[in-house]
Amino acid sequence: MSQDAESGGDVSSTLDPESIYVALIGDPARMRNLRRIRYWCSDRCLLLDAVAVVDTILIHQKRYKHSDVVNQRRSSPAGRAKNTTDGDNHWKPSTYFIETSALNYPNDRPTPRLGVQCDHVGVTADGSVLTLSAPDFHADWQEGHSEIIMRRDGTRYAVR
Repeated sequence: MSQDAESGGDVSSTLDPESIYVALIGDPARMRNLRRIRYWCSDRCLLLDAVAVVDTILIHQKRYKHSDVVNQRRSSPAGRAKNTTDGDNHWKPSTYFIETSALNYPNDRPTPRLGVQCDHVGVTADGSVLTLSAPDFHADWQEGHSEIIMRRDGTRYAVR
């Protein structure tokens, strides 16, 4: 767990991840120093942004939309009302600490996976979701990759 230097408390329970991310976006120099990995689709939409913060990792996934057919098939009216910005098809961004994510468990079996999506990728031709596995994320982190492209078919490659 992470400690807040001023209060001595657990950062992940005392600070809002979205507020931290917004503050870092407003400080580009600091964000450059803390950002570790960004995953992009081949059309260059941000799929996932991973930032090193006090004793943890902050994860951000941007808003996205599905086609009408996919959206109807993969969600309920109540879910769309609660989790979209327009009540239908524009899904809200999500920012959280890695401890609350499938990416936090690289050694679990079956392999934990996190769905990643944008307006171009996310749901594959067979109806499954494009995912990033916890072991792949941790390997990218350990290898020092900073930019990863994920293709529609689920393959990925490091740019940097």
